[in-house]
Parts: sequence; structure tokens; C-alpha cells
Amino acid sequence: MKLFADPETDTELEETKVKLEASFKQPSAPTPSVKGIDGKSSTAPMSLALPFTPTPSHLSKKKVPGNFGFDPLNFSASEGTLDYMRDAEIKHGRLAMLACVGWPFAEIFDAKIAGFLGLPVLLNKYGESPSILNGGLDRINPFYWLLVISLAGLVEYDITELKKDPKTYTPGNVGYDILSLLPKDKEGEFKRREQEVKHGRLAMGAIVGYAVQEAVYHVPVLEEKIFGIF
Repeated sequence: MKLFADPETDTELEETKVKLEASFKQPSAPTPSVKGIDGKSSTAPMSLALPFTPTPSHLSKKKVPGNFGFDPLNFSASEGTLDYMRDAEIKHGRLAMLACVGWPFAEIFDAKIAGFLGLPVLLNKYGESPSILNGGLDRINPFYWLLVISLAGLVEYDITELKKDPKTYTPGNVGYDILSLLPKDKEGEFKRREQEVKHGRLAMGAIVGYAVQEAVYHVPVLEEKIFGIF
């Protein structure tokens, strides 16, 4: 029987134990490395939109409303381009939200308003709204388009003036908040802007759905039945 410990043997046993424990441990997943437009590699978190891909480096550096790490085609690869694309997305989202309400509103009231004012009905044969896919845009008075373009130009001119000070300009800012919908605190403002981006994205998808659905089935959106049931 061995009464005294052998230091060399104990050390060897301890080293063997450590090696065995290490062999059973799973190696931690490396942080994905992505390349920016400058060609330099950098680590980035995984995308919330596509969890199996890393967030593009230019989106992981800046916290902006509606950023879910999705830009596979690098449309907003630089900071200047990012602000430009954000501005464009917000504007299109706002127009789409108005269109989602105005489209069915027109299909309900166009004939009544036109009859009251003695004007021609602008809806298509089956009561659908005029669109690029449905046709019928040629029936709209050219002066209407002139008015729309003129008003849009005035708004864009005001926005251009605001953009001259990039430190204070925020994408989507048109210089007024008549209903005071934007909270005064930073956290509340960020949340409200993110809500607007999300609703705008949903509306852009919906308005495309309106146009495609009516072009295919020739049924007004409010009369279309889901799977022929309701």
C-alpha cells in the first residue's frame, strides 16, 4: 500500500483530467465576420430579419428606427446612402398608408360623389380603382396630376431646406407635426418613428396586393372573398 503521494504521478493525472474535460466541451461559435464597403472585416451580430446571416456592417454601427439587419443588396452601404434610403422608405410608406385607406374609399364613394357633382365616374367596369395594372389612369384629368406634382414639389423644396443642416435633420422630417403625435422624449420618439416605418412597410406590401388582386380577379378589394368563403 502506498502511504505517500507521488507528486509527478499526481501532476500527470491532473493534466490528463484537464485534457479529457476539454475534449468533451463544445467550442463556442465564432462571431461572424463581414466586410464593409471599404473591404475591411468586422464582427457583427446576427440579422433579426434573417437569423442565419450576419447583419451588414453598415447597419450594425448605427441605431435607426426599423433596422432589422436586412440589406442583402447593400442599398444603404454608406451613411449618406443610408439616410437617403431611409428618407425614401418613409415617404413611400406614408403614401402607401394613405393609399390603403383611399383605395377602398374611392371604390365606395366615387360614383356617389361623381353623380352629385355631375362628373364622370373614374372606376373601372367592375368597380375597381384605376391603376397601372388595372388600367383606367388615362381617364383622370391631366390637371389633377399637375396639381399633385406641384404640391409634391413644394413639400420637397421645404425638405431640401431642412436637409441643409444634416446635424439636426432626421429622415422623414417634413418640418411640422400638426397633431403633436411625436413624443418629446428620445425613447418615445424612437418608438413612434419605428412604428411608422413598420406600418409603412406593411402598407407598401398591402397596396401592391390591392392592385394585383383586382387585376387578376376584377373584383373591388372590399368585395373580394377570402378563399371564396368570407
